[in-house]
Amino acid sequence: MLVRIQQPPSQTQAESHGDTATFNAKFPIPEDLRKIVELVANGTIKTAIDRIYPPSEAAEALKRSERRHGHGRILLSVTSDSK
Repeated sequence: MLVRIQQPPSQTQAESHGDTATFNAKFPIPEDLRKIVELVANGTIKTAIDRIYPPSEAAEALKRSERRHGHGRILLSVTSDSK
């Protein structure tokens, strides 16, 4: 199942993978977020990550996001070893 929290997902895209799509219009509560973390951590749900940028490349990450050419989330790495 394809679930989006920012805007309604594409039914066509979901169907092309043999899935259904739904939109969660409510703001997640802490319990929702904990459950999502648990499901990702145990592999029940998979996230699509397009690219991970270091903070020094935040401007490029924003440009990529604005071009809407990514296929998945565009992330900034904020670990202690980020440059």
